[in-house]
Amino acid sequence: MFKFRQKYLCALFAVMMFFVLGTDVCHAGWIDTLFEFDTWLGEKIGGKGPKVVFSKPREDFKLLTVEELTKRADNGNIDAQFELGMMYLQNVIGSELPNNERMQKGIEWMKRAVDEGDSEAAAVLGILTINVVELRKDRNTYKYFYLAYLLDRNEYTKYNVDIWEEPTLWGFGSTPIPEEERKEGRAEAEKMFEEIRKKKGIK
Repeated sequence: MFKFRQKYLCALFAVMMFFVLGTDVCHAGWIDTLFEFDTWLGEKIGGKGPKVVFSKPREDFKLLTVEELTKRADNGNIDAQFELGMMYLQNVIGSELPNNERMQKGIEWMKRAVDEGDSEAAAVLGILTINVVELRKDRNTYKYFYLAYLLDRNEYTKYNVDIWEEPTLWGFGSTPIPEEERKEGRAEAEKMFEEIRKKKGIK
């Protein structure tokens, strides 16, 4: 019964990803749905899914145009970088672009926010490496979740690191990320954190 249910849910997940990621236009807010679906699917088959909890107080950009927001992001405003990244990923802006180009822009802004020390941006990138085939092959999942933990050591970032060290759903094989990959991810995350720490003066 468990195996049948697991196969059924995995098939459902694959179909959902086809419609979500395989078309040129994604509905606004798809990435939020993705986060919720990951957690729900993990709970349904007894596994665990990663969590991204958006809890940091951020600057309000509602009155800014996209051009003004982009200018702030280019000038190093971490909240503007994160906001632009989410807007591209959620298809709020960039709908005139092919889906893969729009997502790439969102990822680029998220990476810039990570370079400035944003743990939530690192967690978003971790989620994307699970669900986007082109990113999954780079084996950066553990790296981004571990970096998020180094930047903001709370229960959620620790949870996202711990779940990869025990049997989980992700990868559809119910196996943890191999130790070699985790070791490599930890080393890369620690190197990135050290660079961010020096740049931002984090103790």
